[in-house]
Amino acid sequence: MKRKTKRLLSLVIALCITVACIGAFGVSADVYDETLPYSKDLLYGRNALGMMENGETLVEVYDLLYTMVEEGTESLTINTKQSVDDIVITVEELQMIWAAHRFDNPQQFWVDQYGGKGYSDGTVAVLEVNYIAELITPEKREAFKNRALQFIADAGVTSETDEYDKALLLHDAVVEHIEYVLEAGNAHNAYGALIEGQAVCEGYAELYQYLLYLCGMQSHIVTGNAGEAHAWNLVRIDNEYYMCDPTWSDQEPESYGFYNVTTEVLISSGRTINDYGYSLPLCIATRASYFNNSFYGGRYFKDQPSVQNAITQIKYYGVARFAYNGEGTYTYAQFREWCTQNVNTIYAAVGGEGLSTYSFGNEFGLICEGNTLLPLPEVEFAPRLTAIAIDTAISVIATQNSGALALCPMPECGKQLAASVVYDILNNERIEFVSKKDGYLETGSKIKFGDEEATVAVAGDIDGDGIVTVFDALFVKKAVNSTDEDNRFNKDREIEKLAADINRDGNADALDAKGILKNAVGN
Repeated sequence: MKRKTKRLLSLVIALCITVACIGAFGVSADVYDETLPYSKDLLYGRNALGMMENGETLVEVYDLLYTMVEEGTESLTINTKQSVDDIVITVEELQMIWAAHRFDNPQQFWVDQYGGKGYSDGTVAVLEVNYIAELITPEKREAFKNRALQFIADAGVTSETDEYDKALLLHDAVVEHIEYVLEAGNAHNAYGALIEGQAVCEGYAELYQYLLYLCGMQSHIVTGNAGEAHAWNLVRIDNEYYMCDPTWSDQEPESYGFYNVTTEVLISSGRTINDYGYSLPLCIATRASYFNNSFYGGRYFKDQPSVQNAITQIKYYGVARFAYNGEGTYTYAQFREWCTQNVNTIYAAVGGEGLSTYSFGNEFGLICEGNTLLPLPEVEFAPRLTAIAIDTAISVIATQNSGALALCPMPECGKQLAASVVYDILNNERIEFVSKKDGYLETGSKIKFGDEEATVAVAGDIDGDGIVTVFDALFVKKAVNSTDEDNRFNKDREIEKLAADINRDGNADALDAKGILKNAVGN
């Protein structure tokens, strides 16, 4: 991967350290308190080194390297020969320490991505570190920290925010803020990501890590291969570890398929993880998975998908997207098997040239090639919303003569639409209920979004009791056949007419009455 050439400060560090030499160098126990706006206990790599057999020595050298980079020290010495008085360290251990240090400290953004190459002549270990000269100034450091603190405040994170919400708010803010630009001058560090708003995977991951640090949360950079060299985050949420890839969340449309996933999900996607000598935790938790805690745009649901949901999504979007919440053993192979079993039904309903499947972490999907997408109803949309999701089915908010109306799907035979989730797809936020009955939606309920209010029209529920029955079918049939204007669908009965028009062809007629009756009796 190429990048723009920068003027580099090359430091050749011929390291020859003894125990006495460490004391002479003056590594203070308070060095982190003096330079970091957060606790050193959040440094995962440093902690991992300390747990190893030679942990005390490894941590001492780590601290020396940290101070060297912080202060721009040009030379240190580490002896690799055996002696009772020497700190014995191999060049491999030195490289391991440097990796742990680099992946712990995104705030030292002036270290070039190619810094930290170690070698040995058998007596001393040598580390070459490249600095980006124009970023090493105190002014750049101060501006970076201040902007990060403001960024956190702008993301809506406060001292009262719990760890799950902190991680999600900061993740979404990072994805929204950064533009993926391969040739950006500082694409590989947190400074370029935050101050310049342009980065590649390293910049995404390092900025996210630093923001989490400032909020008192532990993170660590993980590198490996995802088709090419790649970097992402290890994140600790409520004392459980997850793998999180903010770069791959930055899709169009956005995806949370690799947000807070297990190691198994990561590896099963074909990704590999680099081994630098210290251990990474096996991520097995699913509690902070996005799909265990959030409802994403109405086009996701947990576990087994439904045929009708796939058909609805493909008709309007060309793609049906499903989320697996990470619990149990549901796999992409099972999803493909489900698609094979139902492909004829889905294909017959949506048309097109063919269906293909894809997997993206905890997200599975169906793509329909060559089909003609249905337009959203040709009405004047409400100012803030064009689509909402209720119980994972897609609906439309439209402005009619009677005011804003929420057109909701028809519930299954004998069931009601649970009002547990009403979600604005475009603005990605929940919608407030103004009124509801026993936790269910019915025609005539109201929901509120901002300063606007919408009246709900549930397909098939003409009389507003929340259940589609034979009486609703008789209501439609009577209105269609009546010669009495007061009994017909008129302007005063706009909501009932919308509820009756289950096939959304603009008319409430005998076909709708037949469909409602069929649903009501369950065949």
